[in-house]
Amino acid sequence: MLEASRGPLLSEESTFNSEIAVQRRNRSTWALFCGEASWIGCEAGWILLVPQLSIPLGALAFVFLFWAMLLDIQCSRRFEWWFPSVLEVLWLSVNLVWMYAEFAWDSPDEQTPWALTPLFGQEDDSTYNRVQTLCMLGFFCVPGTWLLSTGVLCLARSQTTSSRGARAIVIQAGHIALWALMDAAWACGLMWLAVTAGVATMVMLAMNLEPDSGGGLICSGADRADIAWIIWTASNLVWVLCELGCDDSLPVRYAASMLGLISLLLLLGSYQQVRDQEKSRFSQLFRDERVVTSLSGE
Repeated sequence: MLEASRGPLLSEESTFNSEIAVQRRNRSTWALFCGEASWIGCEAGWILLVPQLSIPLGALAFVFLFWAMLLDIQCSRRFEWWFPSVLEVLWLSVNLVWMYAEFAWDSPDEQTPWALTPLFGQEDDSTYNRVQTLCMLGFFCVPGTWLLSTGVLCLARSQTTSSRGARAIVIQAGHIALWALMDAAWACGLMWLAVTAGVATMVMLAMNLEPDSGGGLICSGADRADIAWIIWTASNLVWVLCELGCDDSLPVRYAASMLGLISLLLLLGSYQQVRDQEKSRFSQLFRDERVVTSLSGE
C-alpha cells in the first residue's frame, strides 16, 4: 500500500502513506475554512475602521492560511496542488501590511463616529504613501506570478500533465490573481480598473470552471461557498467606490461592511461545500494517478 501511494502525488523522498496524506488534506481544508472566515471578519472590521477587531483577526487569518499552505506542500509535491495556497498567502500578506499602514497613519475623509484611526494619533501621509506604493507593487506581483507560473508549467511539463496543471492553476488561483489586480488598481487610485477586475473576479467565481474528462472546461455553477466569495467581492467593490468615488461616505461604508458580514455568515454555513471543493480539486489534479482512490477520502 505504501508503494502504491508513491509517485507523482508524493515526492520520492516522502515517507507519507495514504492515510497521513488524507489527514493532512483534511486539516488543510479546515485551516483554509477558518483562515478565510477570519479574513472576512478582519475585512469587515477594516471597512468600519476598527483596528482592535481587524488586527487580531488578520493575524489569525494569516496563521490559519499559512498552516493550510504548509499542509498542502507536505501532502503533495505537485506544484499545481500547493500553488493556489501560496498565492493566497502572498496576497493576504500584502493586504495585512496595507491594512496596518492605513490604521497607523491614515484617516478617512469622513471620519467614523468612533474615530479609532489613526492609531498613532495623527496622520503621516509620507509614510503611508511609501507603504502603499510597496503594497501596490506586491499586489501586481500576484497576477504576474500567476501568469508566469502558468506559462512555465506549460513549457516544462509533458503535454498531458502541463495541460491539466495549467488548467488547475487558472481555475484554482485565477480569482485570487484577479482580486489582487483589483487591490493593485485600488492602491493606484484607478477606480474603474479596480471595478473591472472585481467584476471579472465575480464572473470567474460564478462560472466555477472545472476541467471535463475530454480535456476541456465546463461551468459547474457556483455553490454556497462560491456565493459567499462573490458577496465578499461585492463588498470590496462597494468599498472601492466608497474610498475612490464617494469621498469615504459613511452610508456607503456601512453598506460595504454589511455585505462583508453577510458573506461571513454564509461562509460559516458552507464548510461542507468547501470540503467538497477540495475533494473535487484533488480528483481533477490526480485523476490519472493510481493513488487517487486511496487518497480521495471517500
